[in-house]
Amino acid sequence: MPPVAFVAAQLDAVSDDVEIDAVKIGMLQSAEIIAAVRGRLARVRPPLVVRDPVMVATSGDRLLDPAAEEALRALCGIADLVTPNLAELAVLTGRPRGDLDVGSRRRPCARARHRHHRAAEGRAPQ
Repeated sequence: MPPVAFVAAQLDAVSDDVEIDAVKIGMLQSAEIIAAVRGRLARVRPPLVVRDPVMVATSGDRLLDPAAEEALRALCGIADLVTPNLAELAVLTGRPRGDLDVGSRRRPCARARHRHHRAAEGRAPQ
């Protein structure tokens, strides 16, 4: 795992070099790195943040410790779109996987896409 200072320096280097239109965040391994990314997003405020919460393997094994899972829940709150698999959705919501209504989780994602397409076209988001 890279040191938090290294990750922060990389985020600074990218944002100093280019204008950020969108951010997609994948695997973040520790609560400390998640906090650094969250802080950077709060400062840079990119127009679109997509979060793929890589936290549960296909086998069902958890990939993060409880502190990182909690930090990830908070980071998902500032994302425009979150793309969990069902096992990750169960962890994020604290609900058993069998209790999740797959159809209902698709509607918020569709609304987020619609809102961002309207904004990109210069129309007011709905």
